[in-house]
Amino acid sequence: MSDIDLITASKCLEKLAADGIKYTKGYFSQMTSDGKIPWHPKSGSPKKFYRYNEVKEAIKNTQDPTRDAQREANEQKRIEPVDLFAAVGTYESIADMDDDEREAYDLECKREMEEARKAREAALAAGAKDTGDNEEKPLASMKLNDVKIVKEYWLGEKAKAEVEQMKKVLIPKNEVAGVIEFMISPINTKLDEIPHKMRAHFSDFPDKQYRWLIDHINHLKEELHNSGKELL
Repeated sequence: MSDIDLITASKCLEKLAADGIKYTKGYFSQMTSDGKIPWHPKSGSPKKFYRYNEVKEAIKNTQDPTRDAQREANEQKRIEPVDLFAAVGTYESIADMDDDEREAYDLECKREMEEARKAREAALAAGAKDTGDNEEKPLASMKLNDVKIVKEYWLGEKAKAEVEQMKKVLIPKNEVAGVIEFMISPINTKLDEIPHKMRAHFSDFPDKQYRWLIDHINHLKEELHNSGKELL
């Protein structure tokens, strides 16, 4: 027979659905692996290919109607959005994928593994502690979404380590206040000396101007103090 009528698993499922036959990707893949659905090689391609009439006949001969509800539930579970962390261990099996999906899965998994490794290295470089958990369960043995969780974990550890590093270089507020006071104190002393020096230098320095100068200097000292507080 010619290779012209050979089609992919995805195309088979589309045609089955059009004929009113409900079949999930996972069950189709499992039935193929079990040898209940015949498949054919195609020159130049590592994928499995099918003849639709053979597939349809095989399914009619093997399909168990009592499993329809379970297959529908599994399919709905795969298409519904799930929370990443709450869904650990609930992801669809690799066996549920056809060849195209498995290839895309493997590529994404490799990319996420590399990003997880980089996130871990960055976190450790920032000062995060290595718990050693990843040595017990290497990334290569994890499913895609578990790898994503590991990546997010190390990104979080990196952020926490960076915050801790920032805390180390920050000066406590009370110390900053002490430095400001230390810098302002000699200025206040010099300001306080001005009216007395003016009066000592000018014997006829009027009392009214003397009191005004003291009030003005006290106002300047208060402004200087307030400016120092605004720095905190």
